[in-house]
Amino acid sequence: MLAASLDGSGERVLAAYKTPESIYPPRIAWSSDGMALAFIHLNPPAVWTIAAERGQAQQMLGPNWRDIVDLAWLPGSRRLVVAGIAHGESAAATKQLYEVSIDGGKSA
Repeated sequence: MLAASLDGSGERVLAAYKTPESIYPPRIAWSSDGMALAFIHLNPPAVWTIAAERGQAQQMLGPNWRDIVDLAWLPGSRRLVVAGIAHGESAAATKQLYEVSIDGGKSA
């Protein structure tokens, strides 16, 4: 995962993963304050955040996931809406929206 200025300069690695680990590139979201991004790690399904400056990725606490299909930051950059299926639900379950805090992962 790379970050760079809009003109392409200043490119730097934020995080790197090796097989069998992988992320879901279409589902990366910058926080509204520009200080962090969130992404979906595929194996096992999890939401991770990474600070734009420090580049230290960390898994968010919260529900264990069977599947995650999308995510978006809420205003204030402290909570995310995550669309997915929580662990324990059947694979055929309808995906739900979860509100997850980056300060401890509590979901609603």
